[in-house]
Amino acid sequence: MTPGERKRLKQERTKLKGYRSQLIAMKEYVPNMDELMGDNKMLMEFFESGKAAELKANSTIKPSKQTEKVSKTTKVKKELTVETFLELKIKGLSDRKIMADFGMSSNKLTSWKKANDLVGVSKAAYQEKLDKGEGKMAAVVTEVKTDGMEELQKVIQKLKSKIGTYEHARQDTLERLRNYEEQTQASDIKIQQLEASLEESRGNVSKYKEVAEIANKAERQAIEDLIVYQNDYRKLEVDFRNQSSEVARVNEMLEKLKYTTQINVWLMKQHIGFVEQADEMSEVFSR
Repeated sequence: MTPGERKRLKQERTKLKGYRSQLIAMKEYVPNMDELMGDNKMLMEFFESGKAAELKANSTIKPSKQTEKVSKTTKVKKELTVETFLELKIKGLSDRKIMADFGMSSNKLTSWKKANDLVGVSKAAYQEKLDKGEGKMAAVVTEVKTDGMEELQKVIQKLKSKIGTYEHARQDTLERLRNYEEQTQASDIKIQQLEASLEESRGNVSKYKEVAEIANKAERQAIEDLIVYQNDYRKLEVDFRNQSSEVARVNEMLEKLKYTTQINVWLMKQHIGFVEQADEMSEVFSR
């Protein structure tokens, strides 16, 4: 592994560690969290493709029914009621002030007053209506407060239960994260060992290459020597053939010379015989 590859691998691990931390923070609205935690490729694609940011921007935690009821109760208390309107009018507040305080338009306030039979009512009538409704309102408010507290306690208990569940899930996630980190460290050690083995193998390969190069040079030299020997052998073979032809010619000449010598010896003997005969004849005639 080259230094550049090691650097990229280290950067990728750092990036994955940051992504896992972000994923833990997003556990409320990530349905496949375990799958993402176990697959580095999917985890990187989830964040780098923009899916994480989009999911985070679009996600909302739906409130429970109890929470919705409490919210509605709170909202009702903030809305304009007949009793509140009567009290404000008795205090001398104008319709414009009431509209500003409760965020109502003129048409909306007029419609609301018609629905509650409060159009054109005088201040004294406001007081009378308020007095008549106080008894009923006291009971209603008490009931609403009691119901609200009971609902609130239920919501609190459910929230505590959810918090316990989330805490357990968080601890479980942290434990898995620690396991992932331990596995990553073990993988790092294994990679370092493999890199050391690779470096050693590269050294051995270099040695093998040197030995192979020497062997190749020796082989090339042997081939060149063999070619020279073959050429010399061909020359010797040609010389041998030529010498064989010369020897045959010489042998033939020797045979001819031998025959000629024999003839010469015979002729010499004949000559000697003739000379002896001539000498004998000369002696005879000289007597």
